[in-house]
Amino acid sequence: MRGRPSVKTYLRPAVAMPGQPLQVEVVLASRSETPIDYVETTLRGTARMQVGRYGSWMPLVEQRARHGRRVLGKGEHRFASRFDVPVELPPTYRGAVAWVEYTLDVHVSIPWWPDRRQSFALPVGASPRDPAPTPQVLVSSLEGPRGSAPFFEIALESSTVEIAGVLAGAVSVSNTRDATIRGVDVVLVARESSMKSSFVHEVPRWRWRIHDGHPEEGRSLPFRIAVPRDLQVGFATPVFGVSWVLDVVADIVWGFDARMRAPLTLVPASEQRPRGQGAGARWVAPVGRERRAVTWSRVAETHGMVNDAAEERMSASVGSASLVVWTQQRGASGLYWVATLKWEPLGIELHAERRSWTNLLSSNRIDLGKSRGAAKLTARAREEAQGRAVLADGAIEAMAVFDEAVVTDDGAVLASRARAETLAQLDAFVTSAVVAAQALALGVARVPPPRTMAAFVPAWRTFASRLGGQLHYGSMRIASTSFGPEAVEVETLWKGPDSVEGTAVRVRLSPPLEAEMDLESPSTSAEARQLAKTIAQSSRSVRLGPSALEALVDGPLEDPATVEPVLQNLSALARSIRGVPQPGPFR
Repeated sequence: MRGRPSVKTYLRPAVAMPGQPLQVEVVLASRSETPIDYVETTLRGTARMQVGRYGSWMPLVEQRARHGRRVLGKGEHRFASRFDVPVELPPTYRGAVAWVEYTLDVHVSIPWWPDRRQSFALPVGASPRDPAPTPQVLVSSLEGPRGSAPFFEIALESSTVEIAGVLAGAVSVSNTRDATIRGVDVVLVARESSMKSSFVHEVPRWRWRIHDGHPEEGRSLPFRIAVPRDLQVGFATPVFGVSWVLDVVADIVWGFDARMRAPLTLVPASEQRPRGQGAGARWVAPVGRERRAVTWSRVAETHGMVNDAAEERMSASVGSASLVVWTQQRGASGLYWVATLKWEPLGIELHAERRSWTNLLSSNRIDLGKSRGAAKLTARAREEAQGRAVLADGAIEAMAVFDEAVVTDDGAVLASRARAETLAQLDAFVTSAVVAAQALALGVARVPPPRTMAAFVPAWRTFASRLGGQLHYGSMRIASTSFGPEAVEVETLWKGPDSVEGTAVRVRLSPPLEAEMDLESPSTSAEARQLAKTIAQSSRSVRLGPSALEALVDGPLEDPATVEPVLQNLSALARSIRGVPQPGPFR
């Protein structure tokens, strides 16, 4: 009497691989003689996505192998078939809302008797992928830290990672002053994305804590993690796709967690590497302070500047000016690069800055011309010719590239948003700062004397040379290293373009007095009183301390040598205050 045989299947290999043949052997065990019309084996594959009541599916493969009519005697009967597995097939996958399933369906057709139908799950593996390392560095934003949001930097040893291999890299978190952080985690997330809509379902699969507590600002936090074996590679089907990302999460107390995402490519484990043996550690790019230190060092070396990596500061001398480049955190405005320039005060009442409605009505405005840079700036000075000398066309165009630019009598401040501090970005800022510094230093060096004192320059230059000092033409000021043993200055004091208040003759006191001299005090010597009286008789006013002894005489002076007696008396008074014996006549 005929009966339905039992069915077994044997696979070679045990896991089907795309692009390789699959040998299937169907074994029928019959308990009686049974005629059959055929034995058909069908390889089927389906991709399916289901979200609530809505879903879609699509067949991926369907191949058949058939063996014809015969009579099964008692015992086992073997039917061998070969299937060519398409190279583009995705692997078997069981996710949260998406699946890829393969089956081997066996149909034994028995005439005039119920057929035997049996279905077997068929595992399909992932196509081999190139495990070559792909180092990667990512930042939260190329605009750098902004507002109160933590700023992340991630460096991966490789964004292509073998399953059962090692995921290694480093993380830094900065701009955390407004958040209290419990710790920093890395999370491996599977993303199931619909190909027919924008729907994405994310499944956090594994989470590791790489740092407990609030991270130090910009500190590099390295990690090295064994990738679990039960993960699946990313792939795409006509219905859905699977991809992997690594989330770096700052676990914030009393607030929403901050995170940054890095894409990953998971590839099958290497067959050449023994099970459980990971690849050797490779170089991981520096992040946070370490990356910035390298960046600052390289940029400083390129421009011949002195670098202080710990303070993120570099400096150089440019002509008569000193240049310092540094970073400044400006709260919600974010991080800025700032270049400060310092030079000897010009004494021309110079002020130039970005044009705004608040400075359009300022007095003594300078006509900067009609260039594109001039349209962005506004400037004023006591005399236009002096201001124009500093703010020549080269200086104006160099200043215009910065987000902020301010030039005053004794220096300049140039600033731009720091963004992510990449090598190219920092180098571009420093290059612009050096160009601006060179242009401004040239301008400072060519400042002409005030027009009302232009004819007096030879006499002033001669007296400055006698004192071993330097003549600053902008305000007609002599800064001297010494008059005898004392440091002295002669400076024209201005009230306007052609109006002089007088000439200040001063001797610097080192160390300074605790307060101005009290000529009525019993502690003041008779010699000091007499010198002070003599100075007052030849001056309009006198200021005796605490940082300098100063006499104001009439001006402008055609020849500053006429105040040499006043300088001698002021110097003698300074020595008397310190109790130093008076020397012979100064020559």
